Parts: sequence; structure tokens; C-alpha cells
Amino acid sequence: MTQTLVERVTGQQFAEDTNVEVHLVMDAETFTGQDTGEPVDLTGYGPISPSVADDIIAGAPNAWIRRLLVDPVDGTLIVREPRRRHFDTTTASHIRARDQRCRQPGCDLKIRHHDHIHAHIDGGESTVANGQGLCTRSHTLKHVPGWTVTAQGRDTIWQTPTGHTYISKPPPLLPKDQPHHLRQ
Repeated sequence: MTQTLVERVTGQQFAEDTNVEVHLVMDAETFTGQDTGEPVDLTGYGPISPSVADDIIAGAPNAWIRRLLVDPVDGTLIVREPRRRHFDTTTASHIRARDQRCRQPGCDLKIRHHDHIHAHIDGGESTVANGQGLCTRSHTLKHVPGWTVTAQGRDTIWQTPTGHTYISKPPPLLPKDQPHHLRQ
């Protein structure tokens, strides 16, 4: 019955295939690996020892562990670690609103994928600055040998296998600022 519930709620066939995001709130010393004995807060559960947090991270193949670093003076959140493979809902929505259409120069199709400009496997973070909206064709084309895509500020630079370079700028959002032609 549990497997049926998981399948109907998540769309995954097995509970083990479901991705889980775990938030671990910690101070700077624990974050950098110094053993201070300060507990780590497992969001939704409560305090746990740093060694238990290490065990959770080591034994979670389908879990995304997101470390939240707090200010040592007042305990407020300083940074939320952006080391997740997929863009979270807020970041994906920002990318979709900013780009509106596929970011490959000359393409004006709907966004179907939220893509890392600097690939996640190569250390690219899941942030707005490293994200772009692409259609399925452009996302596939980007990974064909010879193509390179890089970021330069807010612009995305696409280089073809023949060496031609094209720049994609995010479109203006207000109608008065939009050109009356397709993006170059």
C-alpha cells in the first residue's frame, strides 16, 4: 500500500526512487569541519550531533542535503548552500520569468528546461546567475561536441562548432522596452 501511495503522490514507481531534500542548520565551525560539539539542527526534527549529520549525508543517495549557515552573533541565516542538482521552485520561476523564451540566439520557442550554463557536473551551481531557460532542441544541441555555452554577466555566449559566436541577452520585461523583432 505504501508503494501505491508513493507512486500516486510522486509519480515514482518505488519509494527508493523519490528524491528528498534535507536541511541541516549549522554554525560556521561545524560547516568547515571543526569539531566543536555544537549540535546541528535537522529542520523539522530538532538538534542532532554533527556525526549523525555526517551519517545522514553519507547514506542518502537520493537525498539532497542543503546546509544552512547561521550568523554566530545573532543566529540568523547567512547563506543557503546552492549545491543542488535541480533548480528549486523559486529559482526556476525566476529564470522562466527573466528569460521568457529559449535563450539560444535565434530561437523563440517556449522554455522546456532549466539548464545550468556551467554544467552542474563540472561544479556549476544551481543559481539564477548560472541558469538559463532552453527549449528541448537547444538543450540537446548545447551538449553536442563542438558547442560551448558560457556566461558573461547577464549575457549567455554561444559558440558553434564552426567558431561563430552569438550573444543572448535576457529580454526586457516591459512592453515599452521590447524591440519589435526577434532577439538577435
